[in-house]
This record gives sequence, structure tokens and C-alpha cells, in this order.
Amino acid sequence: MADDGQTHDAPIPAALDAAQARILARHFSAGRPALSQVYDEIERRAAGRLRDFKIVALGRNDTNDAFVAALLETAQAGVHHTFLNELAALGFLDLDGAMTALEAAQSAAGGLDTLLWPQDATGLVTKPQGWNAQVAATLDMTQLLRAVNLAARRVCLVCTGASQGTGFLIGPQTVLTNWHVMAPLIDPATGQARPDSAREITCTFESLAGAPGRDYRALDDWLVEFSPLAAGPTAPGTALPDMTALRTHALDFCALRLSGSAGRERGWYDLARPGSLNAATDHFFVFQHPFANPQRLAITHNVTVDPGATAFLRHKAWADNGSSGGLCLDHRFRPLALHHAAVTDASGAFQFNRAVRLAEIHALAPDLATPDPMHDRISHLSDGSRAVLGRGATQDLAHDMMQSSTRPILYVRGQPRSGKSFTTHLIRDCTPHDRRRIVQISASEMPSEARELAALILTRAGAPTEAVNSLPHADTPNGTDNAWIGSALLPTLRTALTSFLHTNPDQPLVLWLIIDELDLVPIPQTSARELLDALYVDAEAMRNLRVVLIGLNSALPGINQAITRVEILDHPEEIVADALETCLGGLMAERMLAPSPAELKRQTDLVTGVANMLQTMGTDANRLERLSDVMAQVWLRAVKKWK
Repeated sequence: MADDGQTHDAPIPAALDAAQARILARHFSAGRPALSQVYDEIERRAAGRLRDFKIVALGRNDTNDAFVAALLETAQAGVHHTFLNELAALGFLDLDGAMTALEAAQSAAGGLDTLLWPQDATGLVTKPQGWNAQVAATLDMTQLLRAVNLAARRVCLVCTGASQGTGFLIGPQTVLTNWHVMAPLIDPATGQARPDSAREITCTFESLAGAPGRDYRALDDWLVEFSPLAAGPTAPGTALPDMTALRTHALDFCALRLSGSAGRERGWYDLARPGSLNAATDHFFVFQHPFANPQRLAITHNVTVDPGATAFLRHKAWADNGSSGGLCLDHRFRPLALHHAAVTDASGAFQFNRAVRLAEIHALAPDLATPDPMHDRISHLSDGSRAVLGRGATQDLAHDMMQSSTRPILYVRGQPRSGKSFTTHLIRDCTPHDRRRIVQISASEMPSEARELAALILTRAGAPTEAVNSLPHADTPNGTDNAWIGSALLPTLRTALTSFLHTNPDQPLVLWLIIDELDLVPIPQTSARELLDALYVDAEAMRNLRVVLIGLNSALPGINQAITRVEILDHPEEIVADALETCLGGLMAERMLAPSPAELKRQTDLVTGVANMLQTMGTDANRLERLSDVMAQVWLRAVKKWK
């Protein structure tokens, strides 16, 4: 298989002149930053024998001219072999093509110069070792440790009750595994997930030796896409269902969507950027959960494309039952394939393992990783001001209420300073901004007159001025006529809101009416209160209205409680470590950091320790407030400087 990172044992001449360097430059394909980076590394190893790249390339605006200058500099120091081989190893130089061109150019002059090394009496040559194809094929320990840390967090044990396998994250919510792992939960006649099958699915991340792992459930609508193990009708007597009417391809993959956005906490592997291998030199890694054991890593080489089925790779990395769906990485730890099966001969003797090339899966189904915004999660506010600690349930409620109007009223209750008012920020950031309008009113600013309240709602929703002006005035001097509110004001307000929210009938907007501080400031029995009571009753019928009552500790009178929801926030002194760990994991994943589970726990303990130290300094902030302050004033503040 062709590879942009292939290494070489080409006969590089012992000395180079400017003409030879220019021939080699024609096969250099990287940009100036990459050239500088590799040169600087060679300069560091050369211990003062090379000049700085900026000096060598000074005045050479053309990248190839800069390459020629850098190459001649390394040749003068005798390290050009290392320079050229390292460029080739990184995929920046077609060294085979360059050496062929160089040989052709110099063949008339008797070929390339060669460097003769001393021989002993037996004729053996003693030669100092340098950078060559074998060295280039070794592993960079920094990259290896990072790759293992990433896989430890992104690879999961997949259990369905009837089967078990391995999977890995390919998007914020999407796990990729084999179809034959999930087949017991898919109806072969329809190609749809069996009813209530989501409750049988568990994906356990960080199932490592000595660690219990972290479980994620699947969404009710969990099946994203699949390709069966065999296409067309199956042979009589086989256990595979007939998929003829459903699929003509047979890549044996299944993508399933999780609840909770595990990928936001751990990152994911991008199928649009698959890796590649040189079979002769490169390693091949398979991360897996054989027999539901803690995560294992198998390593092999000599991996080739299956000549009988080019969508697959042949490999001999150790795997067994439960390894199906394992993550296969290439020599540079890029996602390459999905392990899926062992191949035997007619007698049952093992021949080789097979893995599905991720490039083939992506070509067939390019949108597997696309998240469902109604089930996504955030770990911090969009303005970067606050982190989100332990509010997954609030986000799930907001997503569900955006989708359904059957229970449009939400009570948010909790202890003082437990983050109830933060609910407004969460709703604003975790619901699609182009599909909703938010009207927030504090109980302390509630007007007393019904028409003033109606005008305030329309204005804050962004309705046009003419809609506000269309509101009728009260028939009675004090504006408390209940009949007038029900017969005139409420219908006009409802019409104005409906017209405004349906400006685009193909995608009507949802209005969130959020009333805060109801545990601090009671709303008196005024005409505004009467209008609110009428809106609460009308919420289910309006379909585009959602009401959030923050701090109201008693049920609304006269309301069918079946249309309400209740969220009771955790006590602000009882924030669990998992909430902080989830938040930190999400923040790190967004910035392409790859902490190990142990390192993430250490970071969690560090933030907790700082918050505990603040308590000893006499602050009256509760645990939630202290943790939130440390995250906002230290962690998020530092992150802003990284950008």
C-alpha cells in the first residue's frame, strides 16, 4: 500500500554539489515550516556543526532554493544522509524518485560517488550507524504514549446483552463497531433497531486493569448506519440474516449514537483523515477488549491489502472473541481500520485476521460522525466565562423540550446558590440559536400591568414594533379585568407570537419564557400575574412556548401537572468528583489534549484541592461556587491565553 511516510535505503552519495542538490530539490514536496522543523532537529543533533536555518536560507524566498541551501549545509557537515532520510520518513521527500533521477544524471560520469569504509581480514565492512530506514521505522515514545492515552479514553467495551465486542469514538456521540456485534438488536427485515433495544446497549470507556470504567447508554434512536457482514442472500443453513433488500455492500460496520456526548469529553478519530502503511517497515496497532477483558494492545507488521477484497486489510495481530470492532492505528497512530474477523481455511486452520479500511467506510457513509444537536453536551459557556459542572440533566431536559411540546413547563428547584439561575445560560448555549428565542424576566422586574408584561415579552423575543403596538389596552382603569385578559389581550399576544415564531413556516421558532428569582421575590396577584397564569394554561396548546420557572417551590394552581417537569439541583456542597472530571475531560478534549485516566484524576484532585484551600481562607462561597471560580479564574483563563 502506498504511503506518504515510507522510508528508504537509497544509495545517497557521500558528497553533494549544487547540481545534485537541485535535482534532489525537485522531489521535495513540503512547505518551508516543515523544512525548517526537520533542519532544526538535525542541527540540534549536529552539536554546532550546522548554521541556523534562518541564516542558511536568508534571502531565498523560493522553498526549493531554501532546501538546496539547507542540503548543501548538511552535506558540508556530513549529515545530509540523516537529513534526506528523515525528510523521506516524514513524507516530505520522494527519495526513491530523487535518487533515480540523480543516477540518471550522473550515469555518464561513472555513477555516484560512494564512501568506502574499512574492511577487516574477513572482508566484513565496519560502518557507523546513522539515520536510516530501520531507525525511521522505530517509534517516537512521546507519540506512542500520547496515542495510548487517547485510545485508553476513546476505545470502549460494547455490550448488547446478546453479544460483546469493541468500539471507538468517531464523533461527539458516535461509536463505530462491527455489524455482527450489533446484529442481534437490528431487525433484518427492516434494517431498523428493534423496539426498546437501546436499553440493552452499554458502552464502557476506560475499562482498564484496576479501573471499573465509565458506562454510557445509547439513545433510543441509536442506530446511525450499518453495513452487514455479507451482502445479498445468504447460503441455506447459515446463521446470517438475508439482507438482500437492505444492503448491497458488506463492510461489517455499525455506527451507534450514545447519550451524553462521550466524544466531547474524550475526543474522537476522524474517518475523513485515515492513515496508511508501508507493509515492509511500519507497525500496526490493534486496541481491543478480547473476552470483555480490560483494554489490550496488539502490535504487528507486514499488513497488506487483501487482494481478494481491497476494502479490507490482512494482518496477524493477536485478536480473539470480543476483539471485533477494535481500533487499528497505523505507524503514526492515525486511524486506519476496524478489526472485524479471522479468516480460516476449509479445515478451520487460522490464516490471517481482517480489518475494514476506514477510508472505505467513510466513502460509503461520510456523515456517520455528525452529532444530533438535540443530544449534544457542552462543557463550558460559549463565551468561555464559566465551566459547566454536573448539569447534564439540565441539558438533556432542554434538548427534550426543544423537540417535544407535550410537557412545556419546567420547575427548577434547589438550595440557595445552587446554580438555579445558571439554567438560563445553559438553555441559551445548548439549544440551536437559529431555532429559538429566549425571554428572561426576573421576578424583581416583573411589571404589574398585564399589557406591560405582554409588551415586554414581545420586545425581548425580538418581535416587530407593530406587533407590540397591536396589543389592546385594558377596558378597566386598574387593568385587572380577568375577562378582558382572556378575551382580548391573551388572544392578541398569542396571535402576535405565533405570527412572529412562524416567520419561516418550514422551521418555526420555539419561545422560551424563563422567569427567575421566584424563590426570592414573590409575584403579587396583579393583572400581570393573571396573564402569566393564562399563559401557563395555554402553553401546551401553543406548541411553540416553553416555560421555565426558576425557584418556584410549589406547583402552579389550576395546571395539569402531567404537562410539567421538575429538576431538583444537587446540593451545592455535594458536587461529586465525576462532574468535575467530566467537565475537565471535555475542556481538554476540545483543545486536543490527551490526558491518561490517571492524569485526568490528578487534574481533578488539583482543582478540588485549590477549591478546598479557598475554604480555609474564610470565603463564604459554597463548594459549587469555589469549584466554579477555580475553573473560571484559573483553568479557563489559562486556556484563553493558549488560543
